[in-house]
Amino acid sequence: MATPYIRCCTCSLRPPSPDIVHVHSSKAGIIGRLAARSLSLPVVFTVHGWAFTEGVSSKRRFLYRWIERIMSRFASMIITVSDYDRKLAIDNKVSDPERMITVHNGMPESHEHAVLELHPPLLKLIMVARFEKPKNQASVLRAVAALKPESWSLELVGDGPELQENKKLAEQLNIQDRVFFPGACTQIAHRLANADVFILASDWEGLPLTILEAMRAGLPVVASNVGGVSEAVINNVTGLLVERGDDAGLTKAIARLMASPETRVQMGAEARSKFESEFTFDLMLRKTLNVYHSVLDDAL
Repeated sequence: MATPYIRCCTCSLRPPSPDIVHVHSSKAGIIGRLAARSLSLPVVFTVHGWAFTEGVSSKRRFLYRWIERIMSRFASMIITVSDYDRKLAIDNKVSDPERMITVHNGMPESHEHAVLELHPPLLKLIMVARFEKPKNQASVLRAVAALKPESWSLELVGDGPELQENKKLAEQLNIQDRVFFPGACTQIAHRLANADVFILASDWEGLPLTILEAMRAGLPVVASNVGGVSEAVINNVTGLLVERGDDAGLTKAIARLMASPETRVQMGAEARSKFESEFTFDLMLRKTLNVYHSVLDDAL
């Protein structure tokens, strides 16, 4: 079969009529699915973490579960970015299992890789995320405040409505001299390559791209065990998993990597290897194209 013509539902150009429509996330997913159905076009919907996942309020979970059950009728195939999200959708009777498939997120290659020192003067910690829910930079600040202040530095990359609140918290914890807030940055790969440990504290997730970027750089990862995170961060192999909201557990995990340079290096190498085998852009692209062909074959 020839390569299908795909159109993004938010595109303002007027190319030839598409063979298939692919929509992403909640708002565009609803509008795009309805528009595609009105034109009798097959549509693929990728969900980047369900809005009814654990960690979300019960009221919001009920509302979005109801919406997604209705909207699933308008999708030829639903792609989830993690097995966790696929199972969650099945358990919540969002759609038939045969109309849902996992295609893990993938990232293009980067030539900027971390060179982890066995005895760095400071352990350079980094978190890359917007300052808003579901990210929880405050948990990271509280966790590092319990560490010896002369042994670490922390870079919190990102912007958002909770940035100023977190800056104030750093001052209240008296760690403002060791925490850096560079704001929204474009040179993420370079910043990761100059770090020693990546941290992502979240209350809920799908499969975070920033974790994959960190693994691509060869960094060990400390992250909340939510959503599909455990499908990338294998506990005690590519990093360390901490339960949602466990500040003390986060402190313990960071302290463990701080005390064992060999563990950091080994986990960083394992993270890089797992990225190469499971989370490259090319692998994601091949699997996505297979979904397109399958949907088009069924539409014939």
